[in-house]
Amino acid sequence: MRRLTNHSSYSIIDEITAALKKHDIRFHQQLSDEDLSPVYYKRLLVIINQQKFSIPVCDEYDDMDQMSPPVMLQLLLREMEYFEDAEDYLLWCKDLGFDAASELCRSIHSELREVVPKLREHLGNSLKAISDFHLEMNTGITQALRAAKL
Repeated sequence: MRRLTNHSSYSIIDEITAALKKHDIRFHQQLSDEDLSPVYYKRLLVIINQQKFSIPVCDEYDDMDQMSPPVMLQLLLREMEYFEDAEDYLLWCKDLGFDAASELCRSIHSELREVVPKLREHLGNSLKAISDFHLEMNTGITQALRAAKL
């Protein structure tokens, strides 16, 4: 089976890498006193145009271990879209399979409510994440994302 790793074959990966350069986006995993692991979350420090944002993101597959900028931006965009697509807290919990009574989930949602609009101000509304289908199935676009370099 031939594996595609040339990210120029996929316009969405070109958009992700262009956004990284345009906005001078950098990422760092933040250590935290809070334990986000019960819901597969980790804390990500995002630096966009020299402004810092701390945001919890789902990292079910331990992608943060590599700290690849294109993959980190994908994690960030996906988290933002999960939040934006849900009309309220209960739908967000239902969509992600979370217990709505969980204080941890309430805390994450509350934090997303504060930071996602600020991030969108910098990134704009047209920049989108690769679909979960591609990530789950490890399709060519996902392989190309993981291989993409700046």
